[in-house]
Amino acid sequence: MPDFAPPPPEEEDAGAEDAGVDAGKKEPKKGSSKPSGSGNGPCKACGKGAATGALTAAVRGRAGLARGCYNRALRQGGGEGSIVVSVSVGNDGSSCGVSIISDTMKNPAVSACVLGKFRGRAFPKPSRGCVIVNVPISFKVK
Repeated sequence: MPDFAPPPPEEEDAGAEDAGVDAGKKEPKKGSSKPSGSGNGPCKACGKGAATGALTAAVRGRAGLARGCYNRALRQGGGEGSIVVSVSVGNDGSSCGVSIISDTMKNPAVSACVLGKFRGRAFPKPSRGCVIVNVPISFKVK
């Protein structure tokens, strides 16, 4: 996975360093914690919408905040690895589902912290429908 710096983090975690990120388009694995997209609301038929560049950039920017999660793990002897986060963004821009679909870190504290960076957040609205943005995040000791 390529390492590059996402946009600067929001003020709430201004001291956090950035993490390498990129967004893909794979569907999350079955059994993930994200809503299935059935029913009504902003996440109806999730995965069938169309993301905008602004939406993808905003999700990548949130991924940069994950560096703080990793820094805390390093103080407790954590190692290197990567996590792929799947973020469902409803037609209203709300984060309506977040799950980890791949995790080579195998550190529950890092996973929970990373998921918290995406849960309950508002993003730019997709151009249509509910979309799923997958974000690979690499963690390496610098």
